[in-house]
Amino acid sequence: MGRIRLERMKPAARGGARDNPLIPSDNIGYVRDFRPPPALEADFRKLLEHDINHVNVSFTLIRDWYAPCGGDGASPVIRAQQTPARFFDPDAGDVFKATWDTPIRPGDIVIREDGVLFMLTGAIRRNPNNQGARIVTLNAGLTFTRRQEIQTDERGFVPAGAADTEDACMTVAADMPVRILEGAGRPEYHAVRDAPGVTPDFLTGIALQFNPQTSLIRVNDTFFIGQFGYRVLYVSLTETDIIRAHGVIKLYAGRIAGSER
Repeated sequence: MGRIRLERMKPAARGGARDNPLIPSDNIGYVRDFRPPPALEADFRKLLEHDINHVNVSFTLIRDWYAPCGGDGASPVIRAQQTPARFFDPDAGDVFKATWDTPIRPGDIVIREDGVLFMLTGAIRRNPNNQGARIVTLNAGLTFTRRQEIQTDERGFVPAGAADTEDACMTVAADMPVRILEGAGRPEYHAVRDAPGVTPDFLTGIALQFNPQTSLIRVNDTFFIGQFGYRVLYVSLTETDIIRAHGVIKLYAGRIAGSER
């Protein structure tokens, strides 16, 4: 059989591999002073001005559901792009991109021009020409109530005019748009994708905007979904900012036995 002769490739005496015809040159001319186009943000703003069905849409921004006009007397209307996520996940929502003209933040509610309500979740992505976020559809309106404790005097009697029944309830937050996620699995725990720790998958999850009114929701508060009553078992504030000014509240609730109405 013939022998195959292997020769060691010798580097060039001058310039090393750069002068060797068998090795591709690494002299590709890097540009160290690259700068983004000056009209990058303006081009994205012009793109939003075009009417592209189901992509470029007008939204009304609501920072506080119970004070939609804020201190300026009117809710801002912004143009934004709404596109599906790269990996389709109904729970993760859509991608939302807007210009830097009106800052957005997690927990903001946006009302699309066709009346559908969405909420911004997760961190705001600070892109060179836009600010991006994830938005999820708000699919229910809930009223949270709290049972009032019976007021008694030092002798244990109910004073005149005080609530004398255990069924007396006070409203904590009324007609609040929320997103409901309910798992029908066994009472096990699973790791969550967008918050630290684990959550029980047999409970009903509620995501809603953090504002001065919803911040009053506590464990044991109740609400109804359809004809079934639920009790709040856990309140998570892991998606609010450090000073509790805005963000998303996550509630986990269980159905109350015999609470059908």
